Amino acid sequence: MVQLGTKRTALVLYCVLLVLPTAVLGGLHWRQLRLDHSNDVASIPRDAEDAARRLMEAVKLRLTRLLDREDLDTESRDLFRRTIEREIATLKRFMEDLRHLVKPKP
Repeated sequence: MVQLGTKRTALVLYCVLLVLPTAVLGGLHWRQLRLDHSNDVASIPRDAEDAARRLMEAVKLRLTRLLDREDLDTESRDLFRRTIEREIATLKRFMEDLRHLVKPKP
């Protein structure tokens, strides 16, 4: 009879000392993972906007250099400028659409 009580006590102590901390630490880790995921998802619009801004600056710089070339005649330069302005407007609309897509929903 004493051995049966000792085995039950050992089993209870085993559960308390091993299973309970594992469950608590697992729950805390899961909570931290969810928090990290939420933070990562929340940063997507900001990162996308920054990338879009850097892309537009790089495109404008390269196109400005192209237009500033001396070997272009005035007619070609005007044609390039109109085309570039039209395409930049299209890119801006595209970036705005992307920005609206990645905004987190409340």
